[in-house]
Amino acid sequence: MDITKLQQSFDTFKLSLGKALIFSDIFTADGLSLLSHNLFDDASFDDAKDANLNHQAISVALFSEVSAKLKKTLDYSGFPSLGRYYLLKLQDQKLFGVMRAPITSGLALQQLDATLAKNDIEDDIMWSFLLDMRYVNLGLFYSIILPKALASLREALAEDLA
Repeated sequence: MDITKLQQSFDTFKLSLGKALIFSDIFTADGLSLLSHNLFDDASFDDAKDANLNHQAISVALFSEVSAKLKKTLDYSGFPSLGRYYLLKLQDQKLFGVMRAPITSGLALQQLDATLAKNDIEDDIMWSFLLDMRYVNLGLFYSIILPKALASLREALAEDLA
């Protein structure tokens, strides 16, 4: 895993989404946050920042568990396996998503899809985000920002630590 590339990917994602991005985390499947951004990063209210950071840490831990259960449920039910991301449309024009990629070395995209279908989610790095849809163009998000983030996550994880 190349942490510098991961940080660059994260920064590009934040820049691309601007004020639409409420929070984002890159984390391990066991809930360990590697990179984090939230709307209160620049807030002057320490109480608000502390409350939000605690809430964000809890959401990372819970969504790593939800992702694992979702994958197992889909597999057990005979549905197609969980792919590279899932999205939840929430109330108040919010969109929550989780992207995932296995920690692996240089897989082609077809091999990546097969690996994601077979592997346990415990072998993944996940990237969650919450967006305010009032501030982002959905076409731009779905056709450019999300695929670019997925590709950059895959690239950062494909780097060997040799």
